Amino acid sequence: MEHNKIQCELCGLVCSMQISASHLRVRHGMTTKEYRALGYDTLSPARLEQLRKSPVGSGEAMGVRGKYGPDHWNWKGGSTNSAGYRILYSNGRKRYEHQIVAEDLLGRPLESNEVVHHIDANRSNNSPDNLVVMKRNEHDKIKQSTKRHFHTGPECEEAARALLALGWSKNKIRLALRIHHQTLARWLKSD
Repeated sequence: MEHNKIQCELCGLVCSMQISASHLRVRHGMTTKEYRALGYDTLSPARLEQLRKSPVGSGEAMGVRGKYGPDHWNWKGGSTNSAGYRILYSNGRKRYEHQIVAEDLLGRPLESNEVVHHIDANRSNNSPDNLVVMKRNEHDKIKQSTKRHFHTGPECEEAARALLALGWSKNKIRLALRIHHQTLARWLKSD
């Protein structure tokens, strides 16, 4: 048999480089561990040689088990959630990067009534000079004063009136046009 081929001892299937776990599971109802316990190899001589020559197999480099974040060889900078906050794994659990940075700055964990505010409103900019720790109620006041609503031009006002004439509810119009409820009330009151 070729150097890079291996044959399944149970059914005679010839595989390239290694016998797949899915073949053993589907065809024979066993794991690779159970197959090896029967005294059979799952890797061809070529694959074994390839693994021994790899940086980890030869001892030149450490493996990556237990390495997370920037220490892992395949690190791509973390991930972000749908709201735009960067997520990191700290001690095996998901954490927001801006909270970790703020806690490092404070030298203590955040309290339950504290939040981290991004000064420039860019949720992916987690540099220490862009973050401020504040009480939740203070942050809520800032959010209310900087809240952005869209589509407040005269054409939007006409659209709101037209939708109301078509039988749309005020709430549905407000959501569709992304306007504040008071803005909508003001437009409809001026009729």
